[in-house]
Amino acid sequence: MGEINVTDLPVSPAILSRLQARATREGISPDDLLSRLLAEDDAESPCDRRKHVGSELSYLTEARLRSLVEAQTTWVVRTDTRGRFTYVNPAWNKSFDQTLDLDAGVMYDQTTIPEDRDAAAAAGLACLRSPNQPVQVMLRKFAADGRLLWTLWDFSAIQNEAGEVTEIQCIGIDITEQREAEQAKLEQERLRASLKTEREFYATVKKTVFALEHDVRTSLGAIATAKTMLAQYYEQLSESRRSEKFAAIDHQLQHVTELLDEMKCTVKGNLSANTFNPTPVNLASLCSLCVSEIQETVGAHLRMRFTNHHHLTSAVVDEVLITRVLLNLLANAAKYSPPGSDVCLELSHDSDWIIFEVIDHGIGIAEEDLDRIFDPFFRTAAVANISGTGLGLSIVKDCVERHQGRISVRSRIGAGATFTVKVPLSPGRVEPTGTLQAAH
Repeated sequence: MGEINVTDLPVSPAILSRLQARATREGISPDDLLSRLLAEDDAESPCDRRKHVGSELSYLTEARLRSLVEAQTTWVVRTDTRGRFTYVNPAWNKSFDQTLDLDAGVMYDQTTIPEDRDAAAAAGLACLRSPNQPVQVMLRKFAADGRLLWTLWDFSAIQNEAGEVTEIQCIGIDITEQREAEQAKLEQERLRASLKTEREFYATVKKTVFALEHDVRTSLGAIATAKTMLAQYYEQLSESRRSEKFAAIDHQLQHVTELLDEMKCTVKGNLSANTFNPTPVNLASLCSLCVSEIQETVGAHLRMRFTNHHHLTSAVVDEVLITRVLLNLLANAAKYSPPGSDVCLELSHDSDWIIFEVIDHGIGIAEEDLDRIFDPFFRTAAVANISGTGLGLSIVKDCVERHQGRISVRSRIGAGATFTVKVPLSPGRVEPTGTLQAAH
């Protein structure tokens, strides 16, 4: 047996005092007395042990048990039947409150966040009603350093010889890391489902635009025919025939206008009628998933990456609108960039704004087109041979404006483009000074 020091044992002052008093009477040190008692405890029968050692041995047994409990990293606490603390082990004090006064009548549920106090009280009541059935409950508590911990507890009743519950023992462990991993996985799955919805949305946009193209061309053909008849045979046509041709042109123009209105509602998802819905969103995860989505679909020929400059994670934004902004800007960057080039999404913030930047090294935008690129259906001459609807940047602008945000672009032909989107860090806090800015 190694050398034993009485003062190292986690025993009460009263127990230590009695051991020291006996050591003094027998003229030996407390450490030697402790070693001797432990040796006698191992060698002698229970009767001899009681005869030679007396009540000090029971104190040592208590000391052994207390040492076992207090050396644990698991939290061990006890309360009376009203929920007031009667014991906490060192692990509890280290994690939650190193100054907890057991004589102050602190209630167990006071150490739990308000939203979980009913659950803590219910677990205690369940122990009182069914003493032989342990109760498990998950509670959130603030650690001594201010972190919010997810904790898992087993409540069990302590009964006296008469079967009456005298205390409730609570044994808890920290499951924060496990819980956060589970939450992150659920968040990833939810975001992937959201991206799938956006893919379906853009499939609808393409389908609608292509259908619109056929209908508009038909109407434009009718208008062109009527115009030709009027131009070539105006003098030969009777007044009634002229009126018919003009009426046909008016009818086809009205039809085209109605088609455009219907298409606008469809391709924009009726954004103007939807409620702006800002909620806490993990922007780091959303940005990462959007980059992965574009890399897998239209950006396989590129080096795409995401950089979170200020380690921003959660922010309050409309997730659907921000997703549309990122997917559109990244898809455009991928579509107009040469193989092997870089496309970057950068996330940062300042005191007022969340800042997204999409940077590519593609064909760029001519200076004279910068002020028109956010107009519906506008496409520059440089991309005439690349398929597209000319609606993506119009949708982006609409989504940014609904955040009371700003969007700007820096570009020149052959030097790529940088789109910068700023949305308020706190919705409603910042009044926009201009929603559309083009850097020439």
